[in-house]
Amino acid sequence: QGTGYTGEFVLFSQKEGKYKVVADDADGLDISLRPNDASVVFVAPVMQMESHRNDLAAEEGAKVTFAPIGATDMYNGGGAVQKVERMEDERLDANSVAGVAMEVTAVGNFAVYVGEAAPRVVRVRKSGEDLDHYETFDFAFKKLNDAKGGIVEISLPETGSENEKVTPLRLELVW
Repeated sequence: QGTGYTGEFVLFSQKEGKYKVVADDADGLDISLRPNDASVVFVAPVMQMESHRNDLAAEEGAKVTFAPIGATDMYNGGGAVQKVERMEDERLDANSVAGVAMEVTAVGNFAVYVGEAAPRVVRVRKSGEDLDHYETFDFAFKKLNDAKGGIVEISLPETGSENEKVTPLRLELVW
């Protein structure tokens, strides 16, 4: 049981605020720029993760797909994602299909592409804090018109004082 690349990417145009899912052999994203204009495009590989539950392993819907896009307000928002891993089984309840954990260094708007199903729970804690010290966050799920998935948008909290750098957060999505 693990995580693997699906052969697709999610593109996010920061200037236009638009997302697009493309296969790795597709033409990509059309961008028109005026002279002296610029645009930043985030590229995130779509990953697929199998369920941690043996009773669901062969069933349809036992796999979840996701792509950590990053902090959409930052110039290098994809760089806010420091680490992505499958959640440990003991962190999931009996109703969970799967979970992904990310270490992120960002504040403000953060986006994750998810396949057909939105996660049930999004929770955040400061890295290094007690494992049970999570806050559950509200999130928006926006269905994409040209793909089978959607975008989970989360507003990450300020984590340091004005003079400190941003404290890494552990962001968990549970399906």
